Amino acid sequence: MGVCSDNRTRKFVLNTEEIIENINDLFKNMYVRNSSVSEVTEKVISRIASTQASNIEEWKNFLNEEIKNNEYEQVTKDLADQAMNEAKTSHGEQSFPLLSLLFLADSNRENFITSFKAINLTNKTKEAGNNILNVVNTGVKGGLLAGIVSGLGAIQNVAGAVNQVSNPSMIRKYDLKNLIQYYINFITLMPVSILRKNNEGKMKEYIFTILENSFESRVRKKYVDEIFNNYMSQEEIKIDEFFGEHLSALKNDKTIRKDFVEQYINNLTQEDIKNLLKGNKNKK
Repeated sequence: MGVCSDNRTRKFVLNTEEIIENINDLFKNMYVRNSSVSEVTEKVISRIASTQASNIEEWKNFLNEEIKNNEYEQVTKDLADQAMNEAKTSHGEQSFPLLSLLFLADSNRENFITSFKAINLTNKTKEAGNNILNVVNTGVKGGLLAGIVSGLGAIQNVAGAVNQVSNPSMIRKYDLKNLIQYYINFITLMPVSILRKNNEGKMKEYIFTILENSFESRVRKKYVDEIFNNYMSQEEIKIDEFFGEHLSALKNDKTIRKDFVEQYINNLTQEDIKNLLKGNKNKK
């Protein structure tokens, strides 16, 4: 699987679609893919409002419910654990897995941006104080995104709010870039070791090697850096402007994985491919 021999040239040809088939199936059939972004947003806001930051197991359980895939049940459970641990230990930001759900849910640009602002703002208001959070909760009651928008407007007048709260249409470039870096890792490299552990002979070992090399940190960093090239001189970014330009590409997780893998295998020599098939570690 993932390789064929071209009899005319006697060359091995790696098949990108077969290489990413399993990881694509993992994400394609997650529960969140069948949910609207507004449904996900209401659940996430409720969870942020009601769950203590220290209750990491509760956060993991919630994330697992949203990314569950019945054909990969243990994989998604392990992915939820790793995603929350990575967010907390490496980024110090437990909202990253929750915000990542928005990219996977069904949405148009307008609903996504409204939902992103609502979740980001709710998270920041909890940092600023529960009195501010109550304003957002009031807006959410009734299950309408229109109520969330009202909450966004009302909260700007609460004294003592952090800068993000006072201007919910802006976000620090540092925070947004870290989130995008986290999300790209989540949809590419993060599941690979988990898929290997739960493989049960479904995928050849060389496929895992290709995925690891295709999704390695240098490649992910280059991708994210290119997205932020136009914002180099800015400390804050307009949320509407950023996602107006980049949302479509970021939501297409399958294409991101495909492009990364094609970029890697297109640079392999026939000797590299032979070594991969033999199980030898290939240079990146």
